[in-house]
Amino acid sequence: VLTLSAATVRERLSRLHSDPSFRPYIHNPRRLKMVIYFHCAYNRKKILSESKWRCSTLDLLSTGKKEFDKRCKIGMDLTTGFDTVKMLQKELNLTNTEIRTTLNQHSHWNRIPVMTVFTTLEYLRQAGIQQSQIIDCLQVLLYPTKDVEKCLQLIETSPEVDCCRDSNGKVRPELLLHLVMYFLERPYHFTGNGIWG
Repeated sequence: VLTLSAATVRERLSRLHSDPSFRPYIHNPRRLKMVIYFHCAYNRKKILSESKWRCSTLDLLSTGKKEFDKRCKIGMDLTTGFDTVKMLQKELNLTNTEIRTTLNQHSHWNRIPVMTVFTTLEYLRQAGIQQSQIIDCLQVLLYPTKDVEKCLQLIETSPEVDCCRDSNGKVRPELLLHLVMYFLERPYHFTGNGIWG
């Protein structure tokens, strides 16, 4: 990065911050690789999107051409979870061990793009869900935002959850995301396949 001019670094960082597809990587300790290999990463992101790849990682976007071609040829569309864990560490102030211990309980967590986790986290925050509730039910972040949103709407009116309501008729906050998980997974017999929608 020291071989680039200050103006180039500033411009690339600005573009990375403004592009929504790169936002989950902003707090990654290896984010300077995105500055160094900016054009390469940007082009690869387009290629992977066109090829319907879901799990592009910072490492994949900035690796050498030979390695990138090899991984694309194999077609192994999954992640080690490094980018997801680093993003959650920064966003939720949790340790690597706490995050991995919780997410490893879900059999498909390493097949979920960091962007899905990031957008669901942002949606829950905008919906007024407290950070402690999210941490208590961390696996809900693996599910697509639209599915989580549908379940939250369903819970508001469903008589099935009347036993979980307080005296004001609102679902108790500590149970809300657990109920979302219940409604997400119930049609799939609690196998974890609800993440595919």
